[in-house]
Amino acid sequence: SREAQEDDVAMVDITVDGVKGKALVDSCSNLSIITKQFLDKLPNKYEPIGISCGRIRLATRNDDYSESYILKIPIQINKFKMIVNCRLVEKEDPFYDVLINL
Repeated sequence: SREAQEDDVAMVDITVDGVKGKALVDSCSNLSIITKQFLDKLPNKYEPIGISCGRIRLATRNDDYSESYILKIPIQINKFKMIVNCRLVEKEDPFYDVLINL
């Protein structure tokens, strides 16, 4: 198996609070993710709605996270708007800002 590269995956342009970003659309994921790096760019502050425990591996290039906050994030793709419950992860140099599970 090999590590996923940016050109191998479905990426879409998103907007959150007027800030542009990139989202990885992942039909095999069972959760959505927002990176702390992207969250810190947003003008609005989001309070955690819960805590998630578990391990994330592939989506974060095999980094392990055992516990993290869950945030409700308003994401816009073109004219389509949705609220996504995202798990907050600290990831250095990610090729996406948000991972959206389907």
